[in-house]
Amino acid sequence: PSHKRRVTIGKYFDNYLSNYKQKDVRSIRNALNKFLEFLQNPNLSLSSLNQLHIEKFRHYLVYDAGLNGETPYSYWKRFKKVLINAEKEGYIKDSVFKKVRWESKDKKAESTLTKQVLTEEEIQKLKTTYCGNDEVKRAFLFACYTGLGYAEFKSLTWKKA
Repeated sequence: PSHKRRVTIGKYFDNYLSNYKQKDVRSIRNALNKFLEFLQNPNLSLSSLNQLHIEKFRHYLVYDAGLNGETPYSYWKRFKKVLINAEKEGYIKDSVFKKVRWESKDKKAESTLTKQVLTEEEIQKLKTTYCGNDEVKRAFLFACYTGLGYAEFKSLTWKKA
């Protein structure tokens, strides 16, 4: 539709962020800000994005953005998440980003984002292993069985149950 072709990148990002309710909103915001910093033109229409913009942004994240460790790859994943949403809503074509693959100077960064999961046998072994602080041990085992992170279960109270 013609009204979607006129939506600027800045307006789309603002709208996306205002409707985004997941916990990684800060990371999404940072990734989109890096893209706007790279692009230097938030008034460019979203529909005019092309594959070259995306490839140059990938290069920018890896070499020129001043980021290190797993941050460039994290920003890349979140940026692609927004592009996938824009494609689903009909603002861009999927060919703009689907052909662009992540390549980094540090291959470890890509593998560090995958979480290592303990097996049931390893958790059972931890239950019987001595720990100097029993409260820490119980908290860790609680996190293993519930999938909650430390910050999440630390804020739990009986009122929230």
